[in-house]
Amino acid sequence: MIRHCFVCCSLFFFSWTLAHATEDRCQKSIESGDYAKAEEVCQQSLHSVEPDSSSELAILLNLTSIYLHIQNPENQTHYINKVKNHPKFINSIPTQYNWHRIVGQKYYLEADYATSKIHLLKAYNIAKQQANQEWLSKSHNDMGLVELKLGDYKSALTHYQQSLELKQQFGTDYQIAKTLNNLGMINLYLEQADQAVNYYESALTHYLKYSQSQNFDHRVFLDIAHIYQDLTKAYVAANNTEKADYYAQAIINSLDTNSNSTQQLRTLINLSQWHLDNGNLDVLHQLLIASKTLMDKSQLNPELLAQWYLLKAKMHQKNQQTSAAIAAVEDGILISADLPETSLKADLLYLKAALLEDINPRQALQAFKEYQQLRSQFLQQKYDSDLKTIQHQIETQKIQQQLLNQELTNSRQQQKLHQLTSLVLIVSLVLISMTALLVFYQFKRKKEKQALMQSIRYHKQQLLIFQTSHKANLEASSESHKEALKKALVELLIDATTIWEKTTQTSLIELAEQSKIWTVSIDNGTLRTRSLEKYLSLEKIPHNPRWRNVVQTGHFILSQDNLQTKDRHILEAHLENVMEEVRALSLNG
Repeated sequence: MIRHCFVCCSLFFFSWTLAHATEDRCQKSIESGDYAKAEEVCQQSLHSVEPDSSSELAILLNLTSIYLHIQNPENQTHYINKVKNHPKFINSIPTQYNWHRIVGQKYYLEADYATSKIHLLKAYNIAKQQANQEWLSKSHNDMGLVELKLGDYKSALTHYQQSLELKQQFGTDYQIAKTLNNLGMINLYLEQADQAVNYYESALTHYLKYSQSQNFDHRVFLDIAHIYQDLTKAYVAANNTEKADYYAQAIINSLDTNSNSTQQLRTLINLSQWHLDNGNLDVLHQLLIASKTLMDKSQLNPELLAQWYLLKAKMHQKNQQTSAAIAAVEDGILISADLPETSLKADLLYLKAALLEDINPRQALQAFKEYQQLRSQFLQQKYDSDLKTIQHQIETQKIQQQLLNQELTNSRQQQKLHQLTSLVLIVSLVLISMTALLVFYQFKRKKEKQALMQSIRYHKQQLLIFQTSHKANLEASSESHKEALKKALVELLIDATTIWEKTTQTSLIELAEQSKIWTVSIDNGTLRTRSLEKYLSLEKIPHNPRWRNVVQTGHFILSQDNLQTKDRHILEAHLENVMEEVRALSLNG
């Protein structure tokens, strides 16, 4: 009887081990990044496991993920349903979590963001109920993506912040890089190109670091190829042509890594944008033809199609083919109307207004009004105080993590130093005579140091006596120069803003926007420049004014090409006066 039980247990253990090895082989094939090979391996694995088993369910879920990536809609739907109807599904919380994520990603790729959010939110709620930190870090990232596409920048940033915080505690470099990548994307949406570049470069660093680890997921190379496109767009927006060209060449070199039609299409559109910016219209025309052929063959993504029409319209505009450009813009506007995020539609409306300006001023004005409405909504979100607070918190969190990493590095270096010190001590014990000489030398140095410290203390006391005797005169002189500096700053900024408004016919809001020196805030629905306005009055100017901001503003206005000679002389005189007061204050302080 006992022998029979032992045999049964052995057979059960052997079957369980074999099933898990088969399941693991399927998962490893996906991590290789070769989805065609992974499909073959997982299909073979599916026939090697017991029907209605947990291993079968895991392999079915992996096949669903594979067909999502290679964009096979028929098989996607088939395996999504097979997983949900599997007898083990109802009792497997991890499977339910991953199933909702996969279905949410499916609708996300189809640009059906409302339906995508429903499933991603269900996965997020499962992660919260289970208090699973790894799941939560992924779901916060998923929710950030879909909220961004739905135009809710504040919610997107909040989710990214929480995702990054969790991943920095529990995640790998690969997982951290994904959230940093998405933070770069939202900063690019918010027209903060320099911030976007920083996040994208940081993400690339984490991707590359992960790719050097043992047993890494080879799909990281697909993400590296994708971030080259993001970096190209970010550097173009930041007016760094050299870096943009560098990453554009990296896109071309990584074309073979695109394993599905959406990735190929996105790559072609990003390359098209780069060639448009560089005036390569013939190459642009060929890329648009190739991308349209790809769109006709694959499942249509309305966002990519609207981008394609925008590029086509700009190409026709460059070739002075106005009618064709207007037709392309109209097609793009029609498609973008159903997209929740409005930046693409705003770009199309702005181009439409420019194209119709000389042909039909009435329609051009209407298009421009629609553009202004969308732009106003965007600016209200961009300058929302809560949004700025979240961005600041993410930056602080990022800096704290960098400091923690530096501390860990220093700790490791300290350990190595202790090991080296121990080795030196062992050697020094052998060399007794040299140790004695070293002790004598240290004793002598200590005596010299004590004498030096006594000398330093004496000189400090003498300096303190000297400072005390002259303190009253210096403080009075310093206070006088502070008041003179405040007066000079107010006079400079009053004349500078007057000259700006007269020369550019724009407001202080535009000055703050273009110079990026002063902050813009929203007060009861109205854009204000409170930080700048404080410097227009002696009563309101801060006790310790930021004179560099005022000087930089003067130089920024001087950089305007259409500035009158008289106004230029006025600003230069004010700037010289301010710098004289700064130098005097520095000498007296």
